[in-house]
Amino acid sequence: MPSIISASSVESNDALPGEIPVVSATVFWWKTYSPPLWLLGTNDNSSLNIETRDLMGVPGPNLIEELEKLLPPCNVAGSKQAGSVFVVAPKSAAFLDRYTFLPSSSSVSSALELHELWSYRKHINLDDLDFGTEGVYPTLRRVIGRRGLAVWRAKRAGCN
Repeated sequence: MPSIISASSVESNDALPGEIPVVSATVFWWKTYSPPLWLLGTNDNSSLNIETRDLMGVPGPNLIEELEKLLPPCNVAGSKQAGSVFVVAPKSAAFLDRYTFLPSSSSVSSALELHELWSYRKHINLDDLDFGTEGVYPTLRRVIGRRGLAVWRAKRAGCN
């Protein structure tokens, strides 16, 4: 996790020449267990500050509300940049589809975008088994066909 964050995070403008810039990030774990911190990799790098938030049982709209509260506005020239925000969630969570950024699509359907950075296919999300609403076959097709766990970077729509 630290390598994904440090490779794609916004660096702080406070670093002096010759100093290592400090990278800060918040990671939301949704519809999945957050792993023990030791499994995420060493965080002995003083220039990397990662906050983990467990939102496993939180409804989708509440996740979006938390993201919108935490996401900084689009960068304005001369303003201090805030830390990056990431979401770790199962790929079968269809609720996130409306926020997932696709480079081939020019239409923006919401105020925030999720940019996929990494995924691991050998993960099945049993939390998404919704036989009552979708039926057995469509549910299994979605949960197994879209299996995997992904890391997305959250951004405001239209920001660079």
